[in-house]
Amino acid sequence: MESLEPILAAHPFFKDLPRRHLELLLPCASRQTFQAGQFLCRENEEADRFYLILHGKVAVEIFSARRGPTTIQTLGAW
Repeated sequence: MESLEPILAAHPFFKDLPRRHLELLLPCASRQTFQAGQFLCRENEEADRFYLILHGKVAVEIFSARRGPTTIQTLGAW
């Protein structure tokens, strides 16, 4: 299994994080792939994950019964 340490260490979000703190996060890290249209989370669900986008884009949507889903922001890889 490929180590995620070089990927996390190179990411701008973790740029100034001391190495000892990065080492604490590594056991919690995993690589995941999502299909287009797949939801990462839904309203009122507990937020128990943190995502770094390495490839592709993620749409942040809100839903209104009157208008349906509306994209409010699109996020991409660093």
